[in-house]
Amino acid sequence: MQKIKIVLLAVLLLMSASALSCRLIITEKTEKTEETGKAETEASAATEPEVSLKINDEETSYERYERSVAFYYPDADSYILYYREIPVTFTTRGDTGSTLAAAYREADPSGFSDGLEINSLGLDTENVVRLDVGEAFVSGMNAGAMYESLILQCIVNTFCRYYDAEHLALTVDGGTYKSGHLLLEEGQLLSADYTGTERAE
Repeated sequence: MQKIKIVLLAVLLLMSASALSCRLIITEKTEKTEETGKAETEASAATEPEVSLKINDEETSYERYERSVAFYYPDADSYILYYREIPVTFTTRGDTGSTLAAAYREADPSGFSDGLEINSLGLDTENVVRLDVGEAFVSGMNAGAMYESLILQCIVNTFCRYYDAEHLALTVDGGTYKSGHLLLEEGQLLSADYTGTERAE
């Protein structure tokens, strides 16, 4: 009976030692796994490049298109209003006023448009053309009352025809039009009139 107890005790001691050994092995493996995972994470973090996001300025594309435009000018001898149609190249988002002013100087043989500087040009919600020119246009005109009125009519016809409108409001540097011969009231509208106009050869 005593032998059996000793054998059982020995078996229990062996089982306890085996369990403790297994626990130590598992713990060691777990620690090694954790250390390996941590090392791999640190190595990965060290080798991965920093991600930087750079937002470039939006590229704006401009399209070119061509349109035929009629430019009116007066004849100093006959007082007849002539017009010439020439192709004008525009760009989307471009300055329509500057483009038309440059084309006007090319199409006008009378020379009155040489001093034409357009500050702003557009069509309002009431279908009225709004044209603001620089003071140089008025000061450099040097014309009599009759010829000046013909010049203004040419301006009105040109831009009203371009916008397919009937009326134009003309201002000079944001103020009323005033010269040595003519004075426009604030808000006064000028009307297009193509009567008797002729196409230039």
